[in-house]
Amino acid sequence: MKGLFKESAKLFGRTILVSFLCFFIVASVLVVSVGFFAEPAGYYVTGTKDGKQENLYTYYTSEGKDTKYETYAQQGYTLEKTDIKLLPESKEKGSLVLAQILCIGILGIFIYPRFWERGYKDRNLAQIGNITGDPLKGLKVGLVSIIPWIVGLLALSGVKDFTVSLLMFAAPIFYPAFSLIADGNIYLSQVGVLTLIGMVACWLILPVFSALGYAFGFKDFSIAEKLTYKKEK
Repeated sequence: MKGLFKESAKLFGRTILVSFLCFFIVASVLVVSVGFFAEPAGYYVTGTKDGKQENLYTYYTSEGKDTKYETYAQQGYTLEKTDIKLLPESKEKGSLVLAQILCIGILGIFIYPRFWERGYKDRNLAQIGNITGDPLKGLKVGLVSIIPWIVGLLALSGVKDFTVSLLMFAAPIFYPAFSLIADGNIYLSQVGVLTLIGMVACWLILPVFSALGYAFGFKDFSIAEKLTYKKEK
């Protein structure tokens, strides 16, 4: 049992490192998407009168005709517009899907090979009688390692003013998935039970990688070797 918690703690540490990487990956994908695909959605209006500058209002094209602009102009304001550009919903979702795929890929790269090697090593130790083999060890380690993440997510769901968008900082690995299943502007405490279960379920991808890696290593089954062998044939 002590060894299980030790391995789980190490895996948890690796997921923290992956989280840092995913934060920059997600941020980069969204910034690039905005740069290439954002469309005009309105503007901020500031006005200067009697030497004082004020933020007057925000206008969105979805509101129809802007009637406030002329009203402020008639009141003697010198007006200035700052454009607002937003991603269309379809392109925003596409960007989030791409970012999530990249993050899952990074997670797999950091977990699967390590557990394959561990499984292969334990296979050899089991064959000479040094340990009792347990093909499910990778699954157990993976499940224990995600407990802090799940507990943290559930704890944040009880925080009154914590929005879904802030999960970008708390759990960037699966932030794109969270944003796809819940509106980023709502409070996490307001999401439905099924939505929260869906968020928790995202973390099960981690033990899938650790379970498969360890099990394949324990069976001395290498996907890379199989693919290489097929190409050679």
